[in-house]
Amino acid sequence: MAACCAKPPYDLITLCQPELAELKQRFGEQALMPLPDEPVIDIQFPVDVYPAKIKSRCLIKTPDISGVLQGIKGQYLIMDTGVINIRKYSGYEVGFA
Repeated sequence: MAACCAKPPYDLITLCQPELAELKQRFGEQALMPLPDEPVIDIQFPVDVYPAKIKSRCLIKTPDISGVLQGIKGQYLIMDTGVINIRKYSGYEVGFA
């Protein structure tokens, strides 16, 4: 059963067993270390202001983009000058100042 179809409470370790087994086979048994005694961390990124109109910014066309970070929603950095899909640039070296 996929995680999106499972009923709470989710047991993600059980749901992801095929994928976890594939990762262990590919990268070795020690590649993944379960942490059963560690507490769950709930990370929340507030969004101060959602843009009225979404303007996507492209780092390839405009390598220097400036603006005030107003929030993070999933893989998107929401700034006062536009939105950047940061996952699109996973192989890039990006700096913030």
